[in-house]
This record gives sequence, structure tokens and C-alpha cells, in this order.
Amino acid sequence: MLPLSDDFIDPKVDFAFKKIFGHETHPGTLLNLLNSLFLSIGERQIKEVTVLNPLLDAQQIDDKTCLLDIFAKTDQDELINIEMVRHEDRQGKETKFVMLH
Repeated sequence: MLPLSDDFIDPKVDFAFKKIFGHETHPGTLLNLLNSLFLSIGERQIKEVTVLNPLLDAQQIDDKTCLLDIFAKTDQDELINIEMVRHEDRQGKETKFVMLH
């Protein structure tokens, strides 16, 4: 994936996506993203979001360690995993969000 220009990188690039939406110093950006997505599917709006450590260590001997793109907790103690997934179809590339909560 090439940058958009000399000054900007494509926010759909995994590194940029995590820096923009998954950084604990500016949770308002993630809150705005989540509320926009929730609104589009008729879900309730959230008031607060806390970015959590995206590294999930194995809990049992046969578990695997997992690194999420963004892991967060809402004001209602709901855990949200947001993954940036790029899917290529016949017409070109299309970006999709996969949210599990």
C-alpha cells in the first residue's frame, strides 16, 4: 500500500488505522468512529470508550496469544474488538470493518 501523498499515509493501512483510532491519548477519535458505525446499524450511541491493551495472552495451555487491531471498553462495560479488514472484489479494493462485541 503506497501513501496517499508525501505528507499523508492512507488511514486504511493497518499501522495508520491503529495510530489514529487505537491510541489511548485521543479516545474521542475512536468514540466518533464507533458512534458513526453504531448509528448506521441502528445501535445505541456510547458516551465513553477506553482503549485497552490489544495483546490477549493465552489463558490455558492450548490457547494462543492474540494481537487485536483495537480493543476497547465502553461506558456500559462492553468489550469491543475492531479489526480493519481489506477485501478485494472483482471491481477493485473495498475496505470493511469487522466489529465483534
